[in-house]
Amino acid sequence: MSAQNNKPKKVSSDEALKIALRHLVAIAQQQYEGRLGIRDGVPDGLPLYMTTGSNEREHCWCISVPGGEGSLMVGRSRYICITKETGEVIFDGWAGE
Repeated sequence: MSAQNNKPKKVSSDEALKIALRHLVAIAQQQYEGRLGIRDGVPDGLPLYMTTGSNEREHCWCISVPGGEGSLMVGRSRYICITKETGEVIFDGWAGE
């Protein structure tokens, strides 16, 4: 067996991106666990523009995302809206002032 076969495999740029993504997901899970708010339908006043019909506002889940650790969110809030039918994210944005 040659010494070359004993060298550790180097990490490619694609593998490094996948590692970074897994790392970010783990951080997000720790940061938001038990802190996300969910409601049935879109809150009044959320500027959600949909093309598939006005009743879609009632047929989705709307998740409110708190600010970062130690953040005192005043003003704008982030919302993620997901259709109940397909699970598609139809809105991911900020609302309020």
